[in-house]
Amino acid sequence: MKKWLSENQSPLLVFEKLQVKKAGFDLEKNPKLLNWFNYVQQFRTKSGEDFPDEKMYELVAKSTSEAERLALIRSLKKFPELEDLSNGIQKGMFTKWVESNAHPPVVFDKLGAQMVNGKLAGTPAVKEWMSYTKMYRATWETQFRDEDIVTFLLTKTTSDTDIINVVLGFKNEQLEKALFAKWISRHYTPERVKNIVSSSTAPPGEQDRLIQHFQAMVNTVDHLTRRQWAEVIPRLKHSNSQT
Repeated sequence: MKKWLSENQSPLLVFEKLQVKKAGFDLEKNPKLLNWFNYVQQFRTKSGEDFPDEKMYELVAKSTSEAERLALIRSLKKFPELEDLSNGIQKGMFTKWVESNAHPPVVFDKLGAQMVNGKLAGTPAVKEWMSYTKMYRATWETQFRDEDIVTFLLTKTTSDTDIINVVLGFKNEQLEKALFAKWISRHYTPERVKNIVSSSTAPPGEQDRLIQHFQAMVNTVDHLTRRQWAEVIPRLKHSNSQT
């Protein structure tokens, strides 16, 4: 391997020399595959972008099924030094899905996302789904809006703390607003939301911001409701005076 690296041999050529495809794409069963990924990492460090993510994904995709690629991505994540390669293959697969307009709820199932120990937040598959959803919305935003994300997540978890932890993972204040709007429509009080936020993974300063955000939305709704009634009551009085 050192000799090949010193000769600046392409990962494509080394892939053939190691006969990686013949032994399969299971990292646990094929040590040559792990050797190849280590070579790719060293080659890219030495040569820059002579072997970009797109080329790596195309090579892997030619020899694997979708399920095998997903398993490979997750196996690579067990090696911190190969995280960039795992992310590159994942990005390549997600890009293909986005191009085919694979809807996030469908991808949720593709990824096998589900609750682990009673929660969605923080589970590997849900993190993958969140990454995909961000990519998808960059292209198809109107087909999976903030309200759609909240509505979908509410079909997957009944825990208020769990859903706010997932939403916080998106780092998107508009998505927070959509969740709070849903809670307001369900008559959640500021005190109830304060308790939910207090049990979330948000740090203290962030908790304060969330509580203030919800309170501000409640105040806005209350103001609008009072204003609407202020406009309606005179009309009602006028109508009653004519009967």
